[in-house]
Amino acid sequence: MSARYKCLVVTDTGQVFRWGADNIEQLLEDLKVAVKKITQVIEEGGATQHIVHIAIDKNGN
Repeated sequence: MSARYKCLVVTDTGQVFRWGADNIEQLLEDLKVAVKKITQVIEEGGATQHIVHIAIDKNGN
């Protein structure tokens, strides 16, 4: 990814989600959507998966 901002979300089951965006507003909007989707999958599947880590990095380091 060559995006200016990068995000990483990790769940307690070891699932890892990564994406990037050129501005922080877009990254945060994408994060809201991702959390909503992860939560929806958890509720529909009856699983007990939880988000345990969210990291946001500027300048793609």
